[in-house]
Amino acid sequence: MIYNTVSVRLVYSRLNAICNFEDDNELNNVYEFIGWAIRDIGAFMTLERVMKQVEVSGHRAAWPCDFFSLNQVCYNGWPLQYSGQTYKYQYLDCEDCFSQNDTKFETNTYVRRNTRLNTVLADYQSTDGIQTVNVNQIVKVASTHTAGGSAGHYYKRTDSDLVSSDLSTINYSGVNWEDVSDDADEMNNGMLAYVDSNPYDYSYHYNPGYIITSFEEGTIDVSYNAIPTDEEGYYKIPDDEEYLNAIEYYVKMRLTQRGWKFPEEPLQLLKEEWKYHRGMARSNAQAMDINQMDVFTKRWMRPLAVLDRAQNFFKPEF
Repeated sequence: MIYNTVSVRLVYSRLNAICNFEDDNELNNVYEFIGWAIRDIGAFMTLERVMKQVEVSGHRAAWPCDFFSLNQVCYNGWPLQYSGQTYKYQYLDCEDCFSQNDTKFETNTYVRRNTRLNTVLADYQSTDGIQTVNVNQIVKVASTHTAGGSAGHYYKRTDSDLVSSDLSTINYSGVNWEDVSDDADEMNNGMLAYVDSNPYDYSYHYNPGYIITSFEEGTIDVSYNAIPTDEEGYYKIPDDEEYLNAIEYYVKMRLTQRGWKFPEEPLQLLKEEWKYHRGMARSNAQAMDINQMDVFTKRWMRPLAVLDRAQNFFKPEF
């Protein structure tokens, strides 16, 4: 992972020390070549994440000028579904309706919402008498409980097991207990969320230069990756020696094709050096730091795949 960036003018100054440009006429060419090199390296972790509002007119909206690659599209607070088919299939909707607590909800006003806490339930009530509560198990405090803890709240056991104890005598606001009522409430509210309209009714796809929506007019929020620029509009690139070497060899390769001569570095050698340093630059830019590795590990060790993650903006389920 590379955290800092520098302007492409640094690359130009390094090349100028070698080529001794008479003026800045080659600057624009070097700038263009660097853009080609960045795209070829393809290290998206070095790009800048941008969020912009885009107006939709006539079922389409133009991509922002600095657009490089898409992350996600949002409409009315919900992630907009991508539709790659001629006809959109409602595979996430039940045939009849959703059911919760013996109450029926129609699918045109309620949609599924997965949460990372969808398995949180009380294992015991504080009125259940003598029980063994293991770490991570949850006790719901009854309204008649007076030994400690808020009535109706959920408390998770932490650090050590509670062996063969009368749950009615436990102070749940004390040590080794964690109030997880907000998490439990999220579960009690179920996996259904009310919305004014069904977000699955809206979708998008894209044609060259435009994003095409299923609705004719409106405003969408587009999260995308862009190449960062400095105050003068020049590209900013990762501040890494291998990345700088890769770009330098790429630009020298293109300059050679324009007639520049590097006696000690013929075109074939420049191509080989570019390919070598391109791989190193990509690896350095995409290497994970400790926190990213932790998230990656948890994602791959998740026991069950979670559906509808797009509708939660890909919020982690761990």
